[in-house]
Amino acid sequence: MACEGGEQLKQLIILRHSKTEKINPAGDAARELTKPGRRWATEAGREIFEATGMPDLLVTSNAIRALQTGDLAAEAMKFAGERRVVPEVYGATEDELVQVIQAFPDDFSKIVLVGHNPGLEELANSYAGKRAHGHLPTAGWVVVDISANAWKDAKAGGGKVTAFGTPNKE
Repeated sequence: MACEGGEQLKQLIILRHSKTEKINPAGDAARELTKPGRRWATEAGREIFEATGMPDLLVTSNAIRALQTGDLAAEAMKFAGERRVVPEVYGATEDELVQVIQAFPDDFSKIVLVGHNPGLEELANSYAGKRAHGHLPTAGWVVVDISANAWKDAKAGGGKVTAFGTPNKE
């Protein structure tokens, strides 16, 4: 995607994992999606596809809930592209997430990042401007257009929120 001035447009789709069980004896990273959480993750995938079309790459943390959310969203989009598990996304702060994003390969221009709060919420709010977006609920998603030729040039706050949503949880 190209934008004014010849710069390429990168698109980051931030997706928070869906609703999970409260406790898993194997630890926090082992928590799985609940039945409603599975439904919401699927709906989030449909909504993201309707808002942005097909992504090029799906990146998730290594936590079970993020992997399951990514799988269900991808299935809803009929996504057959590359998926990567990046353990550094789990528990990452906004600054650490920016470092992950800056390491994305430049041959991918539209990337879904599935992870966790508070880092994802902080990142989404940096693009929306001074907490304009607010809380990023489970299965909530935000689309950010970033004017950059390379992911390494992406910065917190250096983009524009073009769409966001949360699946109907009734």
